Amino acid sequence: MGLELHANHVQITYYTLFIVLCLGLSELIFTLRERRAEAWKSFGKALGLLVVGAVVAVGLNATRLMTTAEYVKATMRGESTGLTEEGNDQHGLSKDYITAWSYGIDETLTLLIPDFKGGPSAGTLGAGSHTGRAIQKMSGYPEGKPLTSSQQKRLDKQLSNPNFRPRNLHELMYTFNVPLYWGTQPFTAGPVYAGAIICFLFVLGLLLVPARERWWLLGAAVLGIVLSWGKNFMPLTSFFIDYVPLYGKFRTVSMTLTITCLAMALLGMLAVREWFAKGGDSRKRLRALYIAGGVTGGVCLLFCLFPGLAGDFVSTRDASYGAGMEFLRETLPLDRAALLRADAFRSLMLIAAAFGLLWSYERFSKLHAAVFVGGLVLLVSLDMIPVAHRYLNSRHFVDAKLRTAPFKACAADRAVMADQNGQFRVLNLNRDLFNTSEPSYFYKTVGGYSAVKLRRYQDLIEMALIPEIERVSSAMNGAQTQSQFDSVFRSAHILNMLNTRYLVYHDDAAPLLNTQAYGPVWLVSALKVVPDADAEMAALSETDLSQELVIDQSEAGGLAGTYQTEGSSIVQRSYSPNELVYDYEGLSPQLAVFSEVYYYTGWKAYVDGNEVPIRRGNWLLRACELPAGKHEVVLRFHPDSYFNGKIFALISSLLLTFAFLGIIFVRFLAKKRPKEAIV
Repeated sequence: MGLELHANHVQITYYTLFIVLCLGLSELIFTLRERRAEAWKSFGKALGLLVVGAVVAVGLNATRLMTTAEYVKATMRGESTGLTEEGNDQHGLSKDYITAWSYGIDETLTLLIPDFKGGPSAGTLGAGSHTGRAIQKMSGYPEGKPLTSSQQKRLDKQLSNPNFRPRNLHELMYTFNVPLYWGTQPFTAGPVYAGAIICFLFVLGLLLVPARERWWLLGAAVLGIVLSWGKNFMPLTSFFIDYVPLYGKFRTVSMTLTITCLAMALLGMLAVREWFAKGGDSRKRLRALYIAGGVTGGVCLLFCLFPGLAGDFVSTRDASYGAGMEFLRETLPLDRAALLRADAFRSLMLIAAAFGLLWSYERFSKLHAAVFVGGLVLLVSLDMIPVAHRYLNSRHFVDAKLRTAPFKACAADRAVMADQNGQFRVLNLNRDLFNTSEPSYFYKTVGGYSAVKLRRYQDLIEMALIPEIERVSSAMNGAQTQSQFDSVFRSAHILNMLNTRYLVYHDDAAPLLNTQAYGPVWLVSALKVVPDADAEMAALSETDLSQELVIDQSEAGGLAGTYQTEGSSIVQRSYSPNELVYDYEGLSPQLAVFSEVYYYTGWKAYVDGNEVPIRRGNWLLRACELPAGKHEVVLRFHPDSYFNGKIFALISSLLLTFAFLGIIFVRFLAKKRPKEAIV
């Protein structure tokens, strides 16, 4: 568990807990049925050891877990910011957001037939496909020869070249992505495939494996499936979101199929153990084999013969094809049906091969069982590796120089980076502003992407920042001179308070300079106290934030109403992510606003070493009231959760070390003592 948590995918660890709970519930039921004191003693001992192990494992990772738990409260997964407009009073993630990637009920058959729903949203088809033949007829491309693996690798390297042109139909189809997926998810990189042989062995395990090992694995597998349906099975999904702790903190419910895949694989392994165990009822085993083969193979055969049973193979994206690409509306459904038929036949053959191998051992078991087990391992490998290769292949591996420098700076990026005059942010309109972090590789931006968004910043984006960016973009079309640009930016109060110094609108054009940005810190002369979150958000766009601080009444206690800023100044001396230093001089007490995102815990402000409170103003920035005089102002990040977590991690590490040393010591003593004394 310590290693699992260290891998830092909390969602998967959380789903692992579901598997453990299924096992624990099953063991509790069987212990109740046994009604023996010895059984309860064994159950209690196992449970106690697991709890101790889990506590130590959590302690080993306390630093990351405690800071994450603290951070999540400030994100979209945490509490509402108090907004009531446009449904923004949401506490935690909305159910629509959580269930956006819900597996279709019929889509569950991808566990057995990988391309049951077409595969990826952006996939390729061969030259012999319906789409390939239609393109050849329209374009006149020569068919050429099928590509070798070396030729495919060559093409993979050339795809980034804008001057690349395919030489024949095979090269064209290899580089031409089409929407193969036609399920209900918005898009997908590929299906969840447990394996045809694993599915066959899973059904076999349901018939052969003892009840105590069988039922909890079946329960875990079914739980993973029904939870993955998400919005397609809302009664159960709503119950889990509303009442199961932490379930509503995670999105992409289709990931619960990891529970199913693990449970199916484990039960399949136990089925193999039972099959090759000595003794037992041969007739019972053969009957189970026939049923498992008939069920899984029968489903594959059915869709191989009648693929139309799966649906019409039409994607919602097909209707968007026009301007000479209308033929795809006809060819893509035909190709998707062909993909389903081909994979159904593939799964059928693999199941038949595994069936034949197990049947041969039962009938003619002269060879050692290891030979048959080895054959089964080979078959599973032939099943899983080629399907995995569809989604992890040479296209996904890059040269080391690309790994260490994944993005190439354009002319506009280089121009921005040439400005070493302090800290600032950039508005890059040449990228998908809030769905990519590429510009952030080079400089600080007002955009970017995170799967765990700060709620306050996301609220600002949706309700104020995007409308302001749209107004600025529209007004920029008529601006030609710097004075005209200044006029446009002068009313862009939110971009200015975020210290947006540059606007990038084209990779090869010089970025526009915003001379109206307020800088990393500034002094204001007045407060605009507002009663609630709605009023605070509304006031941002209609207030000159260079002169006034919009502040909620809950944050304004003890502050003066007005300040005389003339003759006072504050400038940033140094910057690092966890410490910011400013030189300040005030003829009278001043109110400083920092162009830094407010975070509710961990940050502390000091004036000549004496702590002063940090207040939240302008919805998401930091503000501090500073005394008169010449002072050094420092903002320092020192979260207690991080340093307390390090202490817990150290204690847990020592406990784990002592446990290992204790085991070694006990075993050393056991070797020294006579066997009678040990007994």
